[in-house]
Amino acid sequence: MALLVPANAAGIVPPLAPALSPTVADARAAQEYSVKVYQSHQSGAPGTATNADVVAAAEYEHSILSQRGAAAAPPWFAAVQAQLNRIEDRLGTIESRLGKVSNATNGSGHTYTFDVINFNNNAPVNSGVDPTTIGLPALTSITPIDNLTHAQVNRYCQGYGLAVGGPYRQRKRAIARHIGCHDLGVLL
Repeated sequence: MALLVPANAAGIVPPLAPALSPTVADARAAQEYSVKVYQSHQSGAPGTATNADVVAAAEYEHSILSQRGAAAAPPWFAAVQAQLNRIEDRLGTIESRLGKVSNATNGSGHTYTFDVINFNNNAPVNSGVDPTTIGLPALTSITPIDNLTHAQVNRYCQGYGLAVGGPYRQRKRAIARHIGCHDLGVLL
């Protein structure tokens, strides 16, 4: 779809019509045009760009950038994004460890409830997800752990990277230990 470059009351020369698939040069020209129109409006001198001109120029710039889509990110940003992803993974690991340490001090979770521990970042399914967002019960004490169904135990074991096989009771204990509950009591 061809984009029409908006005219303006200040007589600022608009950029050339963009390519069918806007290029970096088209995006830069749209940005420069939008800035010039805005600066003209801000000057307040007679014959400057109107509010409508500023909005039209900004909309034009946005249209060009949105048509560029994923290509709008500069090439160097891929390395930055990879670093940000690694930082996010590390923060998830730290958050998980802190939650487990906190849970270890909360006994059975009845007086002070357990923190919900997200699934492992390298889990085969639902990596890094809060289990309660996918329909699993919050493991806030040993009682909900004890009340887990076989299917729920399997889903928690997969998400936490624990062995799915083995006796049902043993897998519930493994889940409890994984989230930091070491006061297993008689419920499990």
